[in-house]
Amino acid sequence: MEPIRKLIRAINLYDESTEKFEELRDLVCEISDKKIGFSDPLTKELLFMASQKMRTFGYNVLNNISLPEDVGDNNISFVYKNEVINQFYSSRTGVQLDKFQKEIIDTFTNLVVKRILVSAPTSFGKTFILKEMIFQNIDQYQNVLLIFPTLSLLEENITSFRTFIKQHGLNYNIVSNTHMEFEINQRNLFILTPERVLKILNENPDLNFNFFFLDEIYKIDNFFETSEIDEQYESERDRVFRIILYLLSKTVQDFYLAGPYINLENIGEGLTHFINKNAVKTIQIKTELVSKEHIPAWTKRIYFNKDNYIEYEKSNSKYQKLRELLKLIEKRNMGPTIVYAGTKPKVTEIARESVDTLNKNENITPELQMFINHLERRYSVSYKKLSTHLYWTIITLLKRGMGIHHGSFPKYIQSAVLEFFNNGELKVLFTTTSITEGVNTNAKNIIFYGKKKGIKDLRTFDIKNINGRAGRYYHHFLGRIFYLEKSVYDKLQQEDEKLDFITFSDKKLSDVDIDNTDKEDLTDINRKEKEKREEYLRQFNIDDSVFVRNRLVDKVKQVKLIQYLANKDVNELESTVNECSSIRSFLKHGTIYSVLGSFEKIGMINEYDVSKYGVIASTYSKENGMFNLLQYQLNKQAEDETLNNELVDKIYIQVFSNIRNIIEFRVPKFLSIYASLLEYVCNQKNIDTESLAFESIIRFFELGVKTSIGMFLVENGFPVTSIRILEKNIPRVMEYEVNTLLSNWDDIKLIIRNELDEYELRLFSRIISNVG
Repeated sequence: MEPIRKLIRAINLYDESTEKFEELRDLVCEISDKKIGFSDPLTKELLFMASQKMRTFGYNVLNNISLPEDVGDNNISFVYKNEVINQFYSSRTGVQLDKFQKEIIDTFTNLVVKRILVSAPTSFGKTFILKEMIFQNIDQYQNVLLIFPTLSLLEENITSFRTFIKQHGLNYNIVSNTHMEFEINQRNLFILTPERVLKILNENPDLNFNFFFLDEIYKIDNFFETSEIDEQYESERDRVFRIILYLLSKTVQDFYLAGPYINLENIGEGLTHFINKNAVKTIQIKTELVSKEHIPAWTKRIYFNKDNYIEYEKSNSKYQKLRELLKLIEKRNMGPTIVYAGTKPKVTEIARESVDTLNKNENITPELQMFINHLERRYSVSYKKLSTHLYWTIITLLKRGMGIHHGSFPKYIQSAVLEFFNNGELKVLFTTTSITEGVNTNAKNIIFYGKKKGIKDLRTFDIKNINGRAGRYYHHFLGRIFYLEKSVYDKLQQEDEKLDFITFSDKKLSDVDIDNTDKEDLTDINRKEKEKREEYLRQFNIDDSVFVRNRLVDKVKQVKLIQYLANKDVNELESTVNECSSIRSFLKHGTIYSVLGSFEKIGMINEYDVSKYGVIASTYSKENGMFNLLQYQLNKQAEDETLNNELVDKIYIQVFSNIRNIIEFRVPKFLSIYASLLEYVCNQKNIDTESLAFESIIRFFELGVKTSIGMFLVENGFPVTSIRILEKNIPRVMEYEVNTLLSNWDDIKLIIRNELDEYELRLFSRIISNVG
């Protein structure tokens, strides 16, 4: 009972200092995790008192301790005092706030200029805070903008805020993509990625936001980027975050910026300038609410504390240590585990080789079995009379109670795997940095298998961000991090990197950054470069509104494309307009090649990529597009080989990566640029552009669907492959308006059920239920 005596002492000596908080937290978490002394009513009373003293009420919730059942009502003064505490820490929306959450909300409320930047650990509760800010300022906030970095996060927050709006009668219209209609004079809650924000702003110049929230603020700095993306896309991602933050801070009165594990006491000169210029209040929360154990696991012994250790039976390789660790965690019932590796091929490799590590899952739930059956049905193609699903590692893993997660999987597969993991149906999740993109997991353990993030070494920030997934507040008291790489453990002890906002720094900026920044905000070297560029551009006499539609593209390159298109004769331009008058016409004429070819002419893309992107986009556009891509890669890579797990995994990764990076990102980007500049040139030559249908063409590549129902479904996490089957087989139904679908769901369900498998029908029904 030594921990109980220590707990009593820590309660008596508690003085709200960080040191005493962490001492008391660790004791509460240890006793709660191990259920030490839980047969004694005094233990629960002490845990309750400790939680109340720290004002971290999640411990009581997780321990299921409450007044007066567990603590007793014999001390009326004690009961009354704690009722007062609970009332004081209850938000206006009825949520119990912890000490740090309340401090942030109170700080925001009391600011004259409501602008804050918060750095806090993972699972700190930033969404609770965000909802409270909106609720408290409901009369002032007509148009609210919430910016999240990924589509998966959009889905999660759309569902969450839809429920929040209904519960509190806030009467907001949720806008989650650039194709939805809205009235700027009505109450709107925009939940968007940065790229979508830019498009909304460009198409609605009179739209004014009253408040915005920017998640994962560290993404303004390429140095901190954690996404699994190639370098070109990576540089564009940090640029769009910078531009969005810069533009919005110029026009929006109130905002809330958030990010994990940023050392706000050690930031770059550019970010310092931005904070001072915009009167941003910074709030640093360093204290973890879940106790963390950092365990060296690269040695022959694994010490859990001074006297408690295990010794590897076979320690010849890092991989063998991983296997023994996974078996140990399963044997001791230590909770769900995430295994981190740095790249999609590497995480797939170690997952594939670890399939037989755990005991076979004899109790697969009906929901998980539906999902497995769905993957086997929808993602299998034949090669030499063999089916690829038989060799696809994700299916084999799921059958063994394990999962794999990386950024190339279709987003609904990522979401489903996470859901099964969080529900306890999967014990182990093999993952890349896709797990750090703001998603919530119920992992109790993290195993660092790799020391890289793609081709780059992990940084201190990356390691802290991944570590944050070990132990989730309100779900666990304890999180364990096992390090199979000593260099990762050592780097964690190093000084934090400096987050910067280079727009305001002396660093040389990209042309796009310079184009989007006012001269008075640039330092000398960048200001002079902007003046040179402006002088060059003036000779073409192009209104700046033309460039604004493509803010992420160098203005000089836009001029080159305008000149290229302007040199075409009228007949050729009219023919192009006709080809772009519908999706069908665009695909029939193979216009994608001429569009991409125009970018080759001005040096934005090379000849090889024109061919590559064109083939992939054209193949994907046809019926059964994804299966065509899989078949194409099989024929290209398998050759005379028979199917095996490594080959099939490689092909799926390649196809999914092509869909994500080329079809959903690069092709829509080029089409968007081309559309606006073609329209400009045609208007200059008095060519009618009313028939242009670029919005639907871009939507087709970006979302993979053609109909309004299809767009609604994909935005709510329904598989694109299944939507395209519905669009092919029941086109009349898919052309309905969304409201018609919702109001006639019982009848429509009878029509679509023959087209869908059990998993898809269940998912479809859940979407209707969430929205209806």
